[in-house]
Amino acid sequence: MDKTEKILTIAEAAKLLGMSKENARRLAKAGKLKGAFRINERGHWRIRSADLDRLIRSRQSESEAKQG
Repeated sequence: MDKTEKILTIAEAAKLLGMSKENARRLAKAGKLKGAFRINERGHWRIRSADLDRLIRSRQSESEAKQG
């Protein structure tokens, strides 16, 4: 991991994905939010910005393929 790489909270990731924190947390817990990881026993989640960017690009590609 790059030392300058940004780590996002689940709330930040949810905002960028256009969904609620609860939905993002559910996806992370189910393993469907690739790259998300827990940082403590209380269940706080984080995701690397690069992993989130890949997920967003993947979703955009899937959406464009369905439309075209």
